[in-house]
Amino acid sequence: MSATLYLVRHAAPAPDPRRSPAEWRLSVDGRRAAEQLAADWPGGVLAALYSSPEPKAIQTAEPLAKRFGIDVQVRECLHEVQRPTGWLEDYRRRVADYLSGGTLNGWEPLPAAQQRIVACVRAVAAEAGEGPVAVVSHGMALTLLLAALRGGPPSFTEWRFMLMPSVAEIDPSAWQLVRPFEIPTGPAHPRG
Repeated sequence: MSATLYLVRHAAPAPDPRRSPAEWRLSVDGRRAAEQLAADWPGGVLAALYSSPEPKAIQTAEPLAKRFGIDVQVRECLHEVQRPTGWLEDYRRRVADYLSGGTLNGWEPLPAAQQRIVACVRAVAAEAGEGPVAVVSHGMALTLLLAALRGGPPSFTEWRFMLMPSVAEIDPSAWQLVRPFEIPTGPAHPRG
């Protein structure tokens, strides 16, 4: 099992109301921020790098992969909480409702999403070996993972202020948060 596991919140996407958020790519500022994150990487040399299959996550991971000479290993289970496609004007309110345990039509049930992301990150940590590993994922999925690490409910405030991109560190063998999400150097965007 990896001794150190970094959780990476993807960089800022370019929202496109004609597409599903799962198809969004990084914005120009998001690409810059992903490059800056790789340049100013706060951890050790990565032995492995995993990403959600969503383009914004893969594009955040690519500069890290280039810097450390490793491949991005895509894992379906690292995707964001599934929700209806299309533009949601009241997205923040819906996320707040979801994270407080509300049932929203068309959204992945919170317990199932949390179980998925926890199992996925544990599997990645077990598969990766001893070197430092990074996992690039999404705001709600990572908020659910942090709640599981704390043994408490998900926090809308934590989701809202998790910057794009940002990095946290966990000790996977102890299943404990070592370092919370921090503000990286360079352009980063708050969630909302």
